[in-house]
Amino acid sequence: MSSNATVTVEVGLGDRAYDILIGSGLLLRAGTEISRRLPGTRAAVVTDVNVAAAHLDTLKAGLEKGGIQPAEITLPAGEKTKSFA
Repeated sequence: MSSNATVTVEVGLGDRAYDILIGSGLLLRAGTEISRRLPGTRAAVVTDVNVAAAHLDTLKAGLEKGGIQPAEITLPAGEKTKSFA
């Protein structure tokens, strides 16, 4: 797979269908890819502290580059934050 090659997997669920994108550099292209598929200019990014440390700045830059203003919600790492219970 070259650095810009993207594989799209279509998940066919009728009116709830969506695409899964697989490839390199997608975080930096996130805003462009999302804008092609969805209306709007704002997005909430929900992450944990470990993932945020590794990837949040790159994702935010990619969203902003595509005209999407991100709002971040960073939660503690661990199983407890994966449930509302």
